[in-house]
Amino acid sequence: MKTNFTLTDHGQSLTVTLEGCTQYHGRDSIGGMTLGFALVEFAVSRLGAIMGCPLPREGIRFETAFPGPGVQDAVEFTTRAVSRGNWVIVDPDTVPDAPEGVYGRLWFALTTPTHRVVMQIRPGVLSEDFIKTGRQYKSGDRTPELLTHWTELKEGLAKAVENADIETLMDWSIEVIQK
Repeated sequence: MKTNFTLTDHGQSLTVTLEGCTQYHGRDSIGGMTLGFALVEFAVSRLGAIMGCPLPREGIRFETAFPGPGVQDAVEFTTRAVSRGNWVIVDPDTVPDAPEGVYGRLWFALTTPTHRVVMQIRPGVLSEDFIKTGRQYKSGDRTPELLTHWTELKEGLAKAVENADIETLMDWSIEVIQK
């Protein structure tokens, strides 16, 4: 995965990095944060290539059926969509073909005024063990053994995403928005 990309912020060039995003978020939901960063980087890079210039981050809307804190922080750090009211949680039942996550479904869309990139994580990218352990931990089971295993799984997901071409982990499409 690419660990930095450029957008504009009110006309000024802004390069965001995975390292900066990790410093902003911390490591608690590192797997989701790394995945969220990779998704935004992918969509922004694809649309920037189409438009021939970096995207203005103030025009980005991000929708998801997976409201995980790591993804949310990655989207906020890179696009400020959360604080601008452009972070939208969609009902997971509206995307029934998307694989389940710890909660919700692994479906995402980054939208600009002219284009929309729809991304869906492929089945099996999150293991059954990851989902089961995450749900068990979120339900309140906080044994030291479970916490250790959950931390290892999240760190493993982060490393897997960092070492992969994000395109191999998802299906995606780009739509032109008609005005």
